[in-house]
Amino acid sequence: MNWVLRSRAQTIALVLAFVSLLGAGFMPLFGGPGYEIALLAGLLLPSMAAIATALDTIRRRAEPFDAFSRGVASGTLLSLVGFSTTVIQGIRLGFCDAAGGTALFALGPLVGSIMGGAWGALVGELLFFVSRPTLRKVLAFVLGPLGPLLGILLSVWRFYSTPTIFAFDPFFGFFSGTLYDTVVEATIPLLTYRLGSVLTLLAAGIFAAHMIHGEDGRPMLRSLRRPGMPLLGAVCATASLMLVLEGWRLGHWQTSVTIERDLGARIAGARCDVVYPRSMRVEDARLFARDCDEELPNIEKYFEVPPTGRVTAFLFRSSADKRRLMGAGDTF
Repeated sequence: MNWVLRSRAQTIALVLAFVSLLGAGFMPLFGGPGYEIALLAGLLLPSMAAIATALDTIRRRAEPFDAFSRGVASGTLLSLVGFSTTVIQGIRLGFCDAAGGTALFALGPLVGSIMGGAWGALVGELLFFVSRPTLRKVLAFVLGPLGPLLGILLSVWRFYSTPTIFAFDPFFGFFSGTLYDTVVEATIPLLTYRLGSVLTLLAAGIFAAHMIHGEDGRPMLRSLRRPGMPLLGAVCATASLMLVLEGWRLGHWQTSVTIERDLGARIAGARCDVVYPRSMRVEDARLFARDCDEELPNIEKYFEVPPTGRVTAFLFRSSADKRRLMGAGDTF
């Protein structure tokens, strides 16, 4: 803890985390441990950890592994401070689902803040290539939140380009997609997704351990004379990549193609393409396609829009299956 007290950036980040999340807890939606406060903390804390760690790294000219370790510690401390505010609000208001809310916080902003701290360590290392100290600090504030921001933009792009409305992200954790499905739990997909996050952190830590600053201050590779460590890092990185690629099977992400692959059947109407489960009768799918073809002109006329071209409708086996594949269980 002494290194935190000696770091102005880390101290300010801790104070900001406590004040902002404690203040948010006075709004009914964010009172006590739960999904909503975990999501808000996941949006705020990783950027705070990244900025503080980047500033800390360039000020101390820390070695890569030292910077990485401080980033992990920074993210952990920030998330613990953030969680303490939810406990305070829970004591004040009463706990609804303390165990579930704690699990969501641990799998969301706790791991996400550590990822943010690790990102901040990388930013700090990259800023060694910038010669002007003032510009380094400015870029720390710009590049620090860039990683979490890119994750948010990627999720927004998925909302626009795919049928899915849920999102898994290295930094903010999990966005359920709709507030009308009020039960949000720590599920198997979230656990497997965070397994990928842990593997990524392990690979990054092993890589950082093999880096050192040369005489000119620039990062360079070194040998630790432990051949098992690079192999372990490669295994962790490969396993993390496999989890990303197989994410559609694990429920981390979906596209129109993967949803159709899961459901297994398609039928084409005049303007409506209907994707439906193999277990559904073809006659029922054809009837739905005819209904869709008949209703489309009425809908376009009602909203006063020109013909929209072809439309794809997805039919699911159940509300649970619909939630798994696109994010809205009992919500139309």
